[in-house]
Amino acid sequence: MATSTFGGKHASWLLSQRLSCVAVCHHRAACLSTTRVFQRALVSHEEYYGRYKKRHKVKNNCIMEMLSTKLYNNPFTICIEGNIGSGKTTFLNHFQSFNNATILPEPVDLWRDVDGVNLLDYFYKDPTHYAFLFQSYVQLTRLQLHTMATPSPYKVMERSVFSARCFLENMKRTNMIQNVEAIVLEDWYDWCMKNTNIRADLIIYLRTTPEVVFQRMQARARKEEDSVPLEYLKQIHEIHDDWLYRRTLFSLPAPVMIIDGDKSLEEMMPQFEKCRDRILNEQTDGTSPRIVLNTKA
Repeated sequence: MATSTFGGKHASWLLSQRLSCVAVCHHRAACLSTTRVFQRALVSHEEYYGRYKKRHKVKNNCIMEMLSTKLYNNPFTICIEGNIGSGKTTFLNHFQSFNNATILPEPVDLWRDVDGVNLLDYFYKDPTHYAFLFQSYVQLTRLQLHTMATPSPYKVMERSVFSARCFLENMKRTNMIQNVEAIVLEDWYDWCMKNTNIRADLIIYLRTTPEVVFQRMQARARKEEDSVPLEYLKQIHEIHDDWLYRRTLFSLPAPVMIIDGDKSLEEMMPQFEKCRDRILNEQTDGTSPRIVLNTKA
């Protein structure tokens, strides 16, 4: 009987040790994976520009210009914000007609290929497991775009490091990440705000209802978005509204222009034109003359 009891206790002890070893191995693997992600991301500006240019077909070839022409370290920065499928990319294409604006699409292709791993797909399929890692990499790649000098006095970005907080807020509200993980990401964000040259001079919010963006998302049929439910889009919409429409969530880094994103691009353009002077005639800094976007011939 004693032998049986000892054997049971011994077996339980061995099992607990094995489980502990498994947990340690998983932790080390996760740390190694995270380290590789950031080793891939923390590269020179030249290498990052090369990767970004290769994966994003920029019509005005702005990335090559960055490596060979005069650069603006503090360009007037316009951030296009909105839900998934709100029309940001389509709206962004409107600025391609201006030859003194650098267009920086969201670096989705970088998220799809982190040393051969589609981190975006991993996050959508298993958000609880990959939320912290994915959001860490998203914040890093956005930071790289924010601090990127440009060959143009205007920088037009699809989303920003500021709106990354909306997705972090949703992760907190839905218990997608642990409290300590949220604290780490928030501390990192606060440090970046205090110690890096991150700016936004104007935010354009394409306010689009969740039902419309859900239809658009289904129509464009991106593989990673197959598992994104309407409820998730509703959550992201509410947080964007809290931030940019009701203005009850985060502080605003810049003036906000709100455009009805439910309409087609053709219908949205008149709204944009009404505010054209506000966008195009702003100063890039406190002393420089007004810069007007030039339409390409």
